[in-house]
Formats: sequence, C-alpha cells, structure tokens
Amino acid sequence: MMRIISGSKKGKKLKTLEGLTTRPTAERIKQGIFNILQFEISDRYVLDLFAGSGQMGLECISRGAEGAVFVENDSNAAKIVSDNIKGCNFETYSVIIKKEATYFLKSYTGKPFSLVFLDPPYASDLGDKVLCLLSERKLLTDDCILVYECDEKTQPKEKYGEFVLYDLRTYSRTKVAFYRKDK
Repeated sequence: MMRIISGSKKGKKLKTLEGLTTRPTAERIKQGIFNILQFEISDRYVLDLFAGSGQMGLECISRGAEGAVFVENDSNAAKIVSDNIKGCNFETYSVIIKKEATYFLKSYTGKPFSLVFLDPPYASDLGDKVLCLLSERKLLTDDCILVYECDEKTQPKEKYGEFVLYDLRTYSRTKVAFYRKDK
C-alpha cells in the first residue's frame, strides 16, 4: 500500500493501478529520495513525468511544493492520479496532462519547473530522450533538480546539457540519479 510519508497529508493512503501497466516507486525508495530532497521541496513547481499514481508529485505538495503537473499517457493511470489528487484535496495545486512525455515536453510553454521526477518504463530509452529534451527546451529553473529512476542495468549519464549528476543511489534493482545545473 502506498501512502504520503510526510507533510500536511502524512499517512494518506493512495490508490494504485492494478496489474503490470505501471510500476509504482517502492516505499523504501521513495523514502530514500525524500530524505535527500527534504529541504529542497518547499515552494517548488513540480513535474511528475510518467506519473503512474501521482505519488511523487503528491508527496511534494504535501511537503509544501507550490504545485505539480502530472503527465501520464495511460488513461487508467491518469484516472488513478485524478482520484489521488481529489482524495488529498489537492485539485487547486494540480494539473493532469494525459499525453506521452516527449510530446508534452515538446509542446509545453508554461511556467518553468524547479523539481522534476521521471520514472519511465525500464525497458525503454525514454529516460535518455526525456532528459535530453528537458535540457534542450529551457523548461526548467536555474535551481532545478531532476530525479531520474531507472533499472540497475541502466548507467545514467554524468551530464545532460547543463545538468550534471550530483548523487546516484542504488536500491536493490533500482537506481536513482539526481541532477542539478552545472554552475
């Protein structure tokens, strides 16, 4: 069972999609990510790509983020994200976009993001494509943090455009890479 770890909605249970269509971030991995980011969330504008259940963006809103955009291509998963947003009463802080991640990034012209989560399907090259698009399109603030979850076989690059790897954690069969702009 997934839940919000901390903040205004601490302990709130979240719905997940049944089956193998999505792969929610395990509770232990999410805890590790938010231990690293705990002082970096307040007032940030979050992008939750490949949102699945929306748990990463919802966790951020619970911890004081300004708001979040949830991008999910799967209709059933987008419905789960919507249900979770409503269940947390975060409609005012949330936007759901039902679109494939690369198409969203190519067409987005709104407010720049300052925290981005991406957890693409493991058996794809979408992680590299999305990280390249993010670095090319100028959709991010100068202090933006990118959090990229991938499988153990993937070796995240040291650099994507101006973004450099500053932390890499391994949790069993999952890697989590953290990027910031090179200063």
